[in-house]
Amino acid sequence: MLLRFLCRLSIMSFLCLLTMDFGYAQDFCANGEEEECPQRLNTKLNICGWRMCAFDIDVEAIFLNRVNKAKDIDFTSEEIAGEIVLSSNDFDSGWQTGWRITGEIFFDTCDRIEVSYLSGGNWSSSQSVRSDSDNLYSVLSFFGASPFGGYNGTDEASLHKISYDSEFYTWEVNYRNHVSIFEIPCFCCLDGSLLYGYRYFNLDEGFKLFTQSTANDASMNYKVDTCNSLNGLQIGAEGWIPINECIDFGFEVKGAAYFNSYEQKTEIIAESDLDEPLFEKKDNWGAAWGLEGSVKVCYELSPNFYIRGGYLYLYLDNIALAVENFNKRSPFEDGGRSKKLKNSGSVIYHGATFGIDWCW
Repeated sequence: MLLRFLCRLSIMSFLCLLTMDFGYAQDFCANGEEEECPQRLNTKLNICGWRMCAFDIDVEAIFLNRVNKAKDIDFTSEEIAGEIVLSSNDFDSGWQTGWRITGEIFFDTCDRIEVSYLSGGNWSSSQSVRSDSDNLYSVLSFFGASPFGGYNGTDEASLHKISYDSEFYTWEVNYRNHVSIFEIPCFCCLDGSLLYGYRYFNLDEGFKLFTQSTANDASMNYKVDTCNSLNGLQIGAEGWIPINECIDFGFEVKGAAYFNSYEQKTEIIAESDLDEPLFEKKDNWGAAWGLEGSVKVCYELSPNFYIRGGYLYLYLDNIALAVENFNKRSPFEDGGRSKKLKNSGSVIYHGATFGIDWCW
């Protein structure tokens, strides 16, 4: 089997040698000795090309969808202990627009230092349910079962509304160590780099529950905010393959281990059920994990400008999500309740990217 593979590879290489432009190949595989690379304009593909530029700036527009991996929570039933009509599963965060800018400085060895900032946008969603017969009951009273009939501001309600918002940003500083993975006559080489660096990730979220009872002339505002401040080290790798003289295909993966400082803040205003607003706050720290993967296609516009498009995937695990830090235990009973802080959530962002590179 190995002999058969080697024979096929030899035949393919021989056919490529018969059809390729030898002058172009010699320049392209010049190992940095040539000052120019005819027909190869993408600076991230080859040693010779990397030596053409000392600096590079990438600017990208990003269109991301947010997938919340939090546990589903029921908030409202119709009638006492009746059918659930409002839950966290009803949220639809949709797509948001963000942006990323990356600057790079190249060395003679083809290694480079990069600094990158990504702003992911703000996801928001809200859902509500109404009852003309004031027949909505809240999870805080076990849907009207305890105490029976519920509380003034949350039960026998005409309106229950939940809303959710989430935003993040991240920046990173990396050192990329150039690696020439392999060389064959058809493609000349598959180039890439190994990455080592530092990354900061900030994720802020907010959840709100508003209830109103026309029958009791009362209402409640329940708000939960969470903040995740993640500092960590990451490693990764990238590779670029030339498809033809103008188009190149690239892929990249990064993994990060974070130290996460997280907290939750709760505020409850219910004038008919609480003598004064209730405030709760709790913070902690722990380990968190992150993953980023991407594929991209680059097309030359000129010797110094390129357009690119691709797909981006971001994943965070062991983080505090606002909806998971909603405390279902009633705040209206004597003796109070224990503060809640949970960091077992995870979130996924994925979508398309479009941008332009400029090197000089």
